[in-house]
Amino acid sequence: MRLVFATDLHGREGLYHSLAAWIRAQQGDALVLGGDLLPTFTGAALSTYRAARRLFPPRGPDASMGQAAPDLVQPRRTLAEHVLAPTLGPLLQRLSCATQAAFLTDFLGPWTRSLDVPTYLLIGNHCWLGPARSALSVLQDSGRVHLLHRRQARLPCGTPILGFGCTPPSPGTHKDLERRDLRHDVAPAQPRTGFVSLDGRIQRVRAAPWLDDRRSMEEVLETLIPPSEPWVLVAHCPPHDTLLDRDLLSAGAHRGSRAVRGFIHAHQPAISLHGHYHEAPLLSGAWHQPLGQTLAIQPGQDFGALHACALDLDAPGETLVHTRLPVGSR
Repeated sequence: MRLVFATDLHGREGLYHSLAAWIRAQQGDALVLGGDLLPTFTGAALSTYRAARRLFPPRGPDASMGQAAPDLVQPRRTLAEHVLAPTLGPLLQRLSCATQAAFLTDFLGPWTRSLDVPTYLLIGNHCWLGPARSALSVLQDSGRVHLLHRRQARLPCGTPILGFGCTPPSPGTHKDLERRDLRHDVAPAQPRTGFVSLDGRIQRVRAAPWLDDRRSMEEVLETLIPPSEPWVLVAHCPPHDTLLDRDLLSAGAHRGSRAVRGFIHAHQPAISLHGHYHEAPLLSGAWHQPLGQTLAIQPGQDFGALHACALDLDAPGETLVHTRLPVGSR
């Protein structure tokens, strides 16, 4: 069975069109999408926020000190912090939710129906759970889409596939599927606030208490029951300290999940599929790596060309291929 995998498309329709062409070229029997599939912001909302930040930039001794500033000085509160963060922040997140729900209904649903293969879909840390839940349910009810977060399904050949969409906390705004990595980890002090979709609407939360009150990735993974036969894992976050988890925003540091790595070593899926850190393969020079008996794969992504891979499940090491296909190829 020929499996096609792509991740981190972030609502870019051109990437989806290129992916459909790649599926046809590879004669794929199934498609796996590994998280962060939906647009994060509307273009207009993001432009408005950026313009406001330019009009009211941060000022004071911390402005030029980057990430080190909170540890060295007490930053001065600015008009941006008093007005933009409380006002535009929630508005931007609400617009993001509406954009994602509309994308699921107007684009992703018709796109998956146009394919000749079933789609196995994992959400990631840029996907809102609450407002998109009904649209995701409609996709699954179609019978052509299988949702994977903390769920198990079977590929057309009968091989079990299990998904996990959580990631450790990101340095930006905290979101639904971000969790502490290990059970004894302490929630980071930054960012101080985050946004989550509770009861179908966006709510602002204090990030550290919210994270500390919820089970870590390690604890959630312990509740999943891996299949006893050869199987496929789809985890949005790659395993820590590998060729697949280097983060461009952290100067190439390894930012993957220790919990995911421990889960892979303990249960040894035949294949594990990952994403999240778009530039990791570029930084490390590799997009796959053996972890014991598991072949771990992270194709990377950029918005100028589609990064995707394909493989035969009965001989993944010998048949694994990678593409960088121009956007919009059909």
